[in-house]
Amino acid sequence: MANMSSKSQLDLLGAVDPVSRARIRIFSFKLLVLFPIAALLAVRYRQPLFETISSFALWYGFFAGVVALFRWEQFAGPSLNGWDEVLAFFALKYLAQFLTGVMG
Repeated sequence: MANMSSKSQLDLLGAVDPVSRARIRIFSFKLLVLFPIAALLAVRYRQPLFETISSFALWYGFFAGVVALFRWEQFAGPSLNGWDEVLAFFALKYLAQFLTGVMG
């Protein structure tokens, strides 16, 4: 059973082009930076965690958009690019806002 799942994961990775794979790695690294720093600041300043994540995601999305503008990236290009990263960060922002409202 484990062999079949790892094979399907390899097939999934093979379906993504190298440029998109690099963008996913960059986005993953940014998330690895965002979550611990947001958690530390939320604890340090006694702010709600999801509000802090929401604020960080807003700024990350804003700067990703600025970089995408300067690089003249297509909005709906053949590969993942900075605009997709902007959408992902804004989606994270609104998810964190929703969770803030739900958790109080």
